[in-house]
Amino acid sequence: MRFFKGSDNYSTGYQWSQLADPPVWVMEAAKRWYHHQNVPSYDGVRHFVGKKYLYLGFFEREGQGNVQWYFYRILKGRHPDMLLEKLKGAVSRYEEAITCQNAMLAKNPDDPIALQTKAIALKKLERYQEAFGCYERMLKNNPNNPNSWNNKGFVLLKLGKYEDSLQSFNRALELDPMNSWVWNNKGTAVHKLGRPEEAIDFFERALRIEPKYPDACNNMGVAIKDLGRYPEAISWFDRTLTINPYYAWAWFNKGLSFSELGNDVEAMACLNKAVELFPHPSIIELQKVLKEQLKKPIHDYSEIPRLLGLMQSEIPQDRVNASYQLDLKAKEGSAGDIIREKPFDTFFSTIKDTAPETRRNTLWILGNLGYHGYSYEVAQSGIIPEVVAQLSDSEEMVRAAAAWSLAMLAEAGQGIAVADSGAILPCIHILNDKETVVQECAALALDKIAFFGSPEPVVQHGGVSPLVKLLEKPHDEIRCRALWALWSIAIRGYSDEICQVENSITALKLSARDSNLEIRKAAVSIIGLLSKTRDKAFLEKKDLEKILLICVNSRSNRVRGAAIWAAGIWADEGLGQLLIQAGVKDAIQSLLNDRSRVHVFYDNEHRWKERSIGCISKDVIEKLTQKPQANVIDPCKPDYRTAYFISQNLLQALEKNNLIKAQAFIIHLEDVVCEEILKEVGQKRDLLLLCIDEGINSVGDEFINEVNLLKEKIHRKAMRKS
Repeated sequence: MRFFKGSDNYSTGYQWSQLADPPVWVMEAAKRWYHHQNVPSYDGVRHFVGKKYLYLGFFEREGQGNVQWYFYRILKGRHPDMLLEKLKGAVSRYEEAITCQNAMLAKNPDDPIALQTKAIALKKLERYQEAFGCYERMLKNNPNNPNSWNNKGFVLLKLGKYEDSLQSFNRALELDPMNSWVWNNKGTAVHKLGRPEEAIDFFERALRIEPKYPDACNNMGVAIKDLGRYPEAISWFDRTLTINPYYAWAWFNKGLSFSELGNDVEAMACLNKAVELFPHPSIIELQKVLKEQLKKPIHDYSEIPRLLGLMQSEIPQDRVNASYQLDLKAKEGSAGDIIREKPFDTFFSTIKDTAPETRRNTLWILGNLGYHGYSYEVAQSGIIPEVVAQLSDSEEMVRAAAAWSLAMLAEAGQGIAVADSGAILPCIHILNDKETVVQECAALALDKIAFFGSPEPVVQHGGVSPLVKLLEKPHDEIRCRALWALWSIAIRGYSDEICQVENSITALKLSARDSNLEIRKAAVSIIGLLSKTRDKAFLEKKDLEKILLICVNSRSNRVRGAAIWAAGIWADEGLGQLLIQAGVKDAIQSLLNDRSRVHVFYDNEHRWKERSIGCISKDVIEKLTQKPQANVIDPCKPDYRTAYFISQNLLQALEKNNLIKAQAFIIHLEDVVCEEILKEVGQKRDLLLLCIDEGINSVGDEFINEVNLLKEKIHRKAMRKS
């Protein structure tokens, strides 16, 4: 049942009919309705009380006589709030609701409000045949009311007349094709007729209209569960519980699905939650059965060798269920046990399985193995290119899982391996995917590759512009992922590439004022890093210091902390005077005693640290009061992961005899290496410049081989640093 808190439609109480005790907002809505309607007569009071409370099942504990006395007091205009206050302690009394409406119907048998109210009370009492009569009478008087057709279909559904209910739902949809309730009810009727595949289509229609409709999500999960697709069903029940964590039947159905997968421990946890919320006999009975099962030895279905064997079964559903269970094992601490079974031959097969759920589950397993400390084993198996290939899969669940898996592997230390496997271009391509979850996972993958690998391949393949484009999307999750990917690019020294993208500054300004606090934090953090751009004059024209001032004055600790951190970077880059003129220094000065703790990034340590806002402010104030100093680049602060990708680009340019481009790469390479590698790069640079000065178009195979050896040295350095 859906609730519309604070709705202005005061005359509609249907959404409240399952409440056991009316909260304050219900009482206030009823109170507003009463004054809005200006009830003029005793009949009006009957309507008011019957419609707003009695049919909701609320009735005075002290007895009907006292309620009638309150009616009289209202009619006399004395203490109209008294009834509202007394009814706060009421309980379900649907019979009285019916009695109240029968009194109205005796005077006017076609009164639509009384018929509607009586029908709802009858449904609560499960007297569906009588409720059917009410809706029939309503439709006789108003045959074009879609809600009446929907309600008629609902009671026919409860009476087991599924075909008849479908006719009513179809008529309701003719009159109101955008009614998510009707599509959901139609799906339920079709499911009852034994056609779950067809029912799924109708639940999807309901969810396209109302994406956060818990009943439709739950019913979708039930239909998928009945098709034997238990892992997918569980994801739908999880979605339901994200919307409404108190949805007892979603917990029950999730428990059933886990039970079918052989995971009785998870099933028991779900059923315990369901019983806590709603102790229905069906739930309690299954709970008892599972308790008995848990006393027995665990079935070998849950053992890793058995699961790996089932993943090679000829039965598709066995492969789906086994791969899902193995992923749970990987997440729950058994990653080492899985690796010891040498599972990669199986994964090479299941990653190309005909069932998309098996492909998705295999990708989840690989990501979780990497995340839990076995990324090296995953990379050594040679399966990463197969993961990359799944970025082009026809199923969105597989594309999303592939991008997520690559992100986990990159974060776990395989950033270079993931980038080398050809993941960058496909990830950039699916940033424009039609499915938002795929876009989000693609941005996450690029974020992890840039931060834990290097931004160089992302930048060289044109990944910055599509990420900036994502900031125009209406979905907070996508914008947040895109911003953190841009932050990872900027923190590794590629601020100029962000500044060069059209509308990037405008998009960041808008993001820094977004209602989502995480988006604001990411945006203002990037604005801080943009101060590292070579073209400081460009930055001074963009009024970004005003955005920093707004964010420093934010009421959010995380936004305020990020803005002060960003101001510190501006001060480091010699832009302190801009901040002082804009009033940023004064704003930060007022926060010296702020003890709120936030996480900020320390580039010299390459990690996030928790500090108080006051301490961060003190550091920034010290920087702002010092005299500006020239920004000295430390030649002994190497980034060999970035150097590896630059050397790759250098080789490609040399092989294509593009010496001018090669010159740009070798100069860039000098900025990110040191010691003996820097000396060797310098020698190669001198030879390259000599060839260019002499007008030589090619450097020859020997020079290319030497650069290739240099690249391998850099790669070894990069792997040691990782």
